[in-house]
Amino acid sequence: MEMDIDVPLTMSSDKASDDLARLFARIQGANKLLPELVNLLESNPSPEALTAAAGALKAISISSTRHSQNIHFVFQHVLDAILDQCQLDEVVLFGQLSIYFRVRVKNYLVRRWHATLSNWIQKPVLFRDCMRHTKSVISGSTALAFADGSDWDSQDLDVYTARGRGRDMVLSHLIHIEGYKVEMVTGDDEESPEPQVTPVYKNSQIKSVTKLSKQVYSKALKQDVTRRIDVIESAVQNSISPILRFHTSFVINWITSDSINVAYPKLTFAHIGLVNDRIKLDRPKDQIWREKYMERGFRMILDTYELDPMSCGSACPALWRSTDDVGCMSVQFGDGDEGVFDGMQWSLSKAVDDWSRHRKCMNVRCPRYRQELSKRSHSTP
Repeated sequence: MEMDIDVPLTMSSDKASDDLARLFARIQGANKLLPELVNLLESNPSPEALTAAAGALKAISISSTRHSQNIHFVFQHVLDAILDQCQLDEVVLFGQLSIYFRVRVKNYLVRRWHATLSNWIQKPVLFRDCMRHTKSVISGSTALAFADGSDWDSQDLDVYTARGRGRDMVLSHLIHIEGYKVEMVTGDDEESPEPQVTPVYKNSQIKSVTKLSKQVYSKALKQDVTRRIDVIESAVQNSISPILRFHTSFVINWITSDSINVAYPKLTFAHIGLVNDRIKLDRPKDQIWREKYMERGFRMILDTYELDPMSCGSACPALWRSTDDVGCMSVQFGDGDEGVFDGMQWSLSKAVDDWSRHRKCMNVRCPRYRQELSKRSHSTP
């Protein structure tokens, strides 16, 4: 249905989000609406209004409008606020609208990354240099919150390093540059002078975990708070092997010095996670993380039949996945590490090799499910 661009825009405060959506839908047809857009965003910069702006902006092709330069000027002051309301896949869509937006989005992701790190790191640029040199990554709740566009009160920062000297370099940086102190070292670390405890890790790819902490002053709380960083050393010579064994698909993400990588973007941005078939949810600790993510709006499923009517796609447990396959989402915001973890394989199932005897996908919309049914029907006498 066509909209009359000359119809006055209603400005009642309780319908500001609707007004924004309607205005964005009309903006390609009338340059005179641009001042209205500026006034509306400035007078109603609420998260709801910005979310409406984000949704409406995604629905139009700004690069094809006659007034793209003027629209770019309008968004000069409000684009970051709009992107703050968006998940990573939505942020990427903005970058595809025009060259201008591509540059703005790249710069925005760098700022978003520095803002995330600043909760624990005083000198984000130097720490990124250390990550780049050691091929270390950030994962856990911090990486998921970054991809989800959420502002969770994460207490710990999880830094993953490759087996070898990378761990020592990261620890040295955190201790001597950032002022952290070692609290405890757990796992197999023969060289550490710190007292050690040897836990039974469910994740066989973890060699050691070093816990650090320091006191910092929080301006928001107006008091000292404790910041904690866990440095997790991989059992092999790459830093992401432990991450590929994580308990649920929505936490198999990692941030390098220059990119954010999401292994299961389709499910993750829908706030759905498929539990790794190797994980047995039998410990009190498992209940804690399950409740934590449920409170954050994530749904965990144990089998792919629960995905109906959604195809499991790259989350199919019958698949061997690779870090460079089309199912992974990798967004570069720097120039230092493109392709650094290409070709690493993993799966969410213990028995992906033996599909004929161990049918691991029960999703009726999965092509592998249909292939198995066809195979069985042809083998039936």
